[in-house]
Amino acid sequence: MKLSKLTILSFIASLACVFTSCLGDGEQRQTMTFNYTDCFNVVTDLSTMNSEIRLSPAYQIVVDLLNGTADITMSNISLPGVTGALSFKLEGLKYSFDKRGNYVISGRDIVPTGSAASYYTFSSLSIMFIDRQFSEAGARIPAYYINFVINNNTQVNAVGTNNYYFGETTVNSADGTAPFTTYETYYTVVLDPQSKVATLGFHSARFSDKMPMSLNFTLRDLPFTVNPQGYRINKAEATTPYLNNSTPNPSFDITNLSVNGVTSKGATFEFDCNPKGMGDFHVVAPVEWLVFRAQLEQ
Repeated sequence: MKLSKLTILSFIASLACVFTSCLGDGEQRQTMTFNYTDCFNVVTDLSTMNSEIRLSPAYQIVVDLLNGTADITMSNISLPGVTGALSFKLEGLKYSFDKRGNYVISGRDIVPTGSAASYYTFSSLSIMFIDRQFSEAGARIPAYYINFVINNNTQVNAVGTNNYYFGETTVNSADGTAPFTTYETYYTVVLDPQSKVATLGFHSARFSDKMPMSLNFTLRDLPFTVNPQGYRINKAEATTPYLNNSTPNPSFDITNLSVNGVTSKGATFEFDCNPKGMGDFHVVAPVEWLVFRAQLEQ
């Protein structure tokens, strides 16, 4: 996925118009929906810091472009010690933009409307989202962060089931040569909250400027754990990648794999490899929701 300067600038411009002029015909509201196919909740008891997965939440964010506010509806929210699923509605919350174009909604001590107001208060609320559009393929892949604390004792963090990450990959070689860096490689993480296993995708992967071509490969059936910030994957022993999603190839084995997913930002990938005996490489990639450095492609 090599992104030219023109493509990236078109991409950034598209972000600015997703909720404004791109709506057309005077439309003043836009709806973003994330449901059981898009995410699961990690619920943390703040007294014990024990985190567990709760399935099938649904979130709807309706942005009022004219008034600069958003209404948020949460459904099928499961909390420890509470029988049955809960629904909440938060109305008229102000939104803003951060320097990277994300919509930002935050607040403290927010009381939901309806019957839930008698029992629950949002001690804190943090939401970020962006409707990413990729000009080359025309795909729209939203990124989002939803995190809140209920009654000062329970944190809920929504974790995406399909995650796309971009940024700088740095490769250090055991032979002491200068590190190799690239912005072409990007990563995907698909999380199955029921089986608690992940599939990692490595796209346009390069470990050295001497590699004749980049690689696309996946790592499958990797157990993951959850924590208040997101998820983690750790596997020291060799993992055989599937090249082009279909052919296992042990000559490209990955070892000492670590992925630290932080839902508010992105993830950090770290692993060792020796592709077809080309050399021992240590790869580190702190990657995020969006591409930035690539827009200034040299």
